[in-house]
Amino acid sequence: QVAMFCFVVGDVGTSLALAYLPRFVGDGEGRRPLDTKAAQPTVRQVLRAGWCLSAVCVLASTLVVLRGSLLTSDRAVQRAIARCLPLTVLNFCFHATAVTSEGALLATRDLRFLCSWYAGLGV
Repeated sequence: QVAMFCFVVGDVGTSLALAYLPRFVGDGEGRRPLDTKAAQPTVRQVLRAGWCLSAVCVLASTLVVLRGSLLTSDRAVQRAIARCLPLTVLNFCFHATAVTSEGALLATRDLRFLCSWYAGLGV
């Protein structure tokens, strides 16, 4: 439940990038260049939002683990969850930023790079 909450919160970064970056993207078919100079303030804001979303997810997952009794009263399960905390925090540190970058790639229609990146992750 906590992970799904964090994934949904993190995915807001994709929506932000897709909402605000297309106006800085050139016209045409296929991959379209981003006017990096004009888009720089917006890109910074979108990335800042992604980092803030990551911080919210890290905080939420850490609080749930530190307060393990919120999920279960079983001490063995609480200890197992606590052992996963470093990996969980690492995941949530990068998730929102990664999907924000994904949104930027989708806005520029750089699907070749995006598909090759996902293919590499799948292997």
